[in-house]
Amino acid sequence: KVEPRMSRRFWPAGDTWYLLYTSGTTGRPKGVIYTYRMAVADQVNIGTAIDLRSGDATPSFLPYFHTAGINLHALPTLMAGGRVIVLPGFDAEALVRLFEERRIDTFFGVPTVYQDLIDHPRFAGAPLDHVRHWGCGGAPLPDALVERYRNLGVRVCNGMGMTETGPPAFLAAPENAWDHVGSVGKPQLLSSVRIVDDKGEDVSDGVVGDLLFAGPGVTPGYWRNEEATRATFTKDGWLKSGDLARRDANGFYYVAGRGKEMFISGGENVYPAEVENVLCSHSAVAEAAVIAAPHERWGEVGRAFLQLADGAAEPPAEELDAFCRARLAGYKVPESFTFVSDFPRTPAGKIQKHLLR
Repeated sequence: KVEPRMSRRFWPAGDTWYLLYTSGTTGRPKGVIYTYRMAVADQVNIGTAIDLRSGDATPSFLPYFHTAGINLHALPTLMAGGRVIVLPGFDAEALVRLFEERRIDTFFGVPTVYQDLIDHPRFAGAPLDHVRHWGCGGAPLPDALVERYRNLGVRVCNGMGMTETGPPAFLAAPENAWDHVGSVGKPQLLSSVRIVDDKGEDVSDGVVGDLLFAGPGVTPGYWRNEEATRATFTKDGWLKSGDLARRDANGFYYVAGRGKEMFISGGENVYPAEVENVLCSHSAVAEAAVIAAPHERWGEVGRAFLQLADGAAEPPAEELDAFCRARLAGYKVPESFTFVSDFPRTPAGKIQKHLLR
């Protein structure tokens, strides 16, 4: 006879449940401590944002060692009593079949996934209205891609978070997805957010500053790495995200990019995410990555790496330069444009810019 195992007498909210490692897009990955409290905060944040229901089914194809793979939306769906359809990895054909069979209620993917899906020949003809919520994060969502989905009647909700935040910190509401393109929405229910200047003071609306997080969804630190933990938190306990952001007068947030990626050209700040968004609006460009390169006169200039859209011919550099100058200030225009067959990526599909250098 097997004796029943005793469960914990008390809720272990602050105990470590599992570790997830940072994506390593800027350097060596660090082990992020995930507590039971963080998992519940994730379930509350996602559950309220997407109206998670016990009968929901969601596909799971991102790697489980990545925060989006396990927390968006697999674990919250299981905690709500729903069904997770596990795939070996991203497969546009397999996902399109699930859409055609009306087996998906909620969906989360990174921008690369959304790009590959909409390029699939049968995707537009699938019964997409069966999906109640479409979420996106992990990398900047190009405005041009939002518009392509809008033409299909699909509201892709842009969001933002980190491995260290559980991860959902922001997620645009469906009713705002088309009216505030480019915004990551407003802070989630259990996410506290600040935007501060270099003195740690809160900035005014419209001003770009450093993005800070707090709340039950934030990690207590890095596994066996006290030095990194101290460096990541302010003295009063706010997590320093390393991202730059601004808030508009209506409370919608916009991420300008990683602080380490911003560069100064001729005395002016350049945010690569803004330049990449413009480049992705060119019909021949599927994806873009801009990094800084040293320059004798301007200090630094941008170098653009581009991936061709399906069926497009490679445009000359002069055309891309003129395209950017019509939409950006001159100092933001990249000095060079290089087409690549693909980018170095993390297993979750994020571009590893430090390898581009």
